[in-house]
Amino acid sequence: MRGHKIGAVENLGATQNQFDAVDLSDNEIGSRKSDAGIGSSNSSPDGWETLAHSDLQELKVLLLANNLLAWAQIDFNMRIAVLSEKPSIEELDFRGNLMLFSPRLDDLPPLESYRDWILTHCLKLEKLDGEPVEEADLTERQVWERKVHLRNLRGSSTLGAAALRDGVV
Repeated sequence: MRGHKIGAVENLGATQNQFDAVDLSDNEIGSRKSDAGIGSSNSSPDGWETLAHSDLQELKVLLLANNLLAWAQIDFNMRIAVLSEKPSIEELDFRGNLMLFSPRLDDLPPLESYRDWILTHCLKLEKLDGEPVEEADLTERQVWERKVHLRNLRGSSTLGAAALRDGVV
């Protein structure tokens, strides 16, 4: 769906959870000024809720580079927090969106803690904006959360005990 002048994310129910990667790069997502046609009176113009609350539980890659996303800080925080419902996310790309320009072209203040906020909510993320996520990118808390998350996935308490022993907690 890359480069099709799509203005909002819609109708992902039709995918029936068949995709582990969605590339919506090089579109016009975020260009809508009203809720018309999105399907819910409390939806955002970019249709983020449609994506975030879709059945795509196996979604690993979400590429939204070079769109018109211009989220204010609170919108960004809420939208990224919802991604924790997609525990399999390994790659995100928001490069080239209005919200990332510094100074911003839309007169809003720059996003704070962009990378940290994403890494805190997307525990399995391996790549962000085309760059690998290195352990050096993570705070001690994020490293610990990732270890606990992996332990829970494996059903073993060994990793949690090791984190306690190593003083990561």
